[in-house]
Amino acid sequence: MKSTFTTLVFCFLSLLISAQQKSVNKNKGDIALDMVGKLPEVKKFVRQYKDGALLLYKKPDSDFHFYWIKMGNNKVDMFATLENFYVEPKTYKVFYVDVFADFNPITLAQWRKWRNSPNFHELHTYKRGRLILQKQ
Repeated sequence: MKSTFTTLVFCFLSLLISAQQKSVNKNKGDIALDMVGKLPEVKKFVRQYKDGALLLYKKPDSDFHFYWIKMGNNKVDMFATLENFYVEPKTYKVFYVDVFADFNPITLAQWRKWRNSPNFHELHTYKRGRLILQKQ
């Protein structure tokens, strides 16, 4: 009887801890969304487009070390992604995801510097702080 009670208490505590961990992870995801939502470019986009929204696309796990936040238009039947951001889970530092450079993260300062470059929306890479167009 005593061992059954102990087992039940142990199971209950395990479930309680698991629920608390899920709550903490959810809160961290919300913080990551908030960090991206505070960016001036994102604020402007959401104000400008009635369907503008942020989506928590992926959470960190053993193979992927960021929160992946997508910015786009949230239509009834689909989410149309326009920009991607990674948020580092320990510091909540936001990075821009450069989809034309193998989804490599770059700093927001780099993104703001290069996003209006004519080569930014073509396949490219970065070398020594410079954007280099890739030959196709």
